[in-house]
Amino acid sequence: MNNVFVRLASFKGNVKGSVSLDPNGDYNIYINQNLSYEQQMAALAHEIIHIDNDHLRVMLPAMECEDQGK
Repeated sequence: MNNVFVRLASFKGNVKGSVSLDPNGDYNIYINQNLSYEQQMAALAHEIIHIDNDHLRVMLPAMECEDQGK
């Protein structure tokens, strides 16, 4: 499907956002609701970079994916 759904969520620690691929092939982006609007938009942009770079379908070390997301 490759739809993108964005949701606000409460994260512990300093997690700003997360993205996952569900069984339907859709992307689910979760953004920390405790961030300012500007920080939420930056986190959303960061997670979209992970989708654009296909990080959820390739086997790369997490730190390498994060470095590409900057």
